[in-house]
Amino acid sequence: MPTETHPQGPAIAEQTLLVWNGRLKMRVKVAGNGAPLLYLHPSAGLAWDPFLSYLAQRYTVYAPEFPGTSVGDPYAIHSIHNLADVVLAYEELVRSLGLHDPVVVGQSFGGMLAAELAATFPDLFSS
Repeated sequence: MPTETHPQGPAIAEQTLLVWNGRLKMRVKVAGNGAPLLYLHPSAGLAWDPFLSYLAQRYTVYAPEFPGTSVGDPYAIHSIHNLADVVLAYEELVRSLGLHDPVVVGQSFGGMLAAELAATFPDLFSS
């Protein structure tokens, strides 16, 4: 798993998972040590910033890139047809990562997605 270090933050590992019956490739950045936290970014894309470094001081932050915003698979969005598809893909991602009761945090579009995930799969998240 490749890692990168930011001057004012933790080492960030990156992994790619195939989800949704192998139709969707999702890149996930991981950093920190502690209880799992799923961070869902705004529609503009994922950028590791001081906020995520702050969260990584207390949590193990899992920050997946929304399909279609990743440089690794820019056409992945074509597998998604509606919000229900997105929710199912992220539910499978959480299970594939082996996360147990992660905290879920989202900004903007990521916040809406976090609310949908928590409402649809309440047993999957701690808060």
